Amino acid sequence: MGLQKDEGREQKERELGKKVFFILTVIFVGSFLFKEIQDRYTKSKISSLNFGKSEIKDFLVVGKGRNRFIVRGLKLIDEGSQMYIDQFLLSYIKEGDVMNITSKKAIYSKKKNNLLLAGNVSFISKDINIETPVVSIDLKKKIAENDNDVMIKIKDFTTYGKNLFIDLKNDILQLEKVKSIVRGS
Repeated sequence: MGLQKDEGREQKERELGKKVFFILTVIFVGSFLFKEIQDRYTKSKISSLNFGKSEIKDFLVVGKGRNRFIVRGLKLIDEGSQMYIDQFLLSYIKEGDVMNITSKKAIYSKKKNNLLLAGNVSFISKDINIETPVVSIDLKKKIAENDNDVMIKIKDFTTYGKNLFIDLKNDILQLEKVKSIVRGS
């Protein structure tokens, strides 16, 4: 009789163990499925987000590679297809030479890959300083141009003109309606 009670108890413990195992398996599978559903729902919500206007103050962007660059500004406003930058400064480093390009304002068009600089635009390097009120730079073709007044200073030599064209890739600078002043030392 004692053996039958022990066998009955063992039988009940096995059944209880099976029930506990089944319940734990159901909870585990349920939580796994719930997590998968939640992850997919979250991903679908994130992909459908549309960002509005965003603003970054006092920013710095560094690009590395064969030709390095550093872009700085006091404020960048991203409105989707365009970015507006206050107090723009681009330091372009090519083969050890540095060209700093500055302006009060900059507008970057993402679709056209074009950068419009306005307000006291300066191209400053070791040997040359170019000043103009506005310039447009095609970043894909690496061409800067304008139809405004331009002043170019090289040591004791100052040139004034209009219709600036700079091929940044091939180091070509063209200017029309030129007036030059040479100062002796």
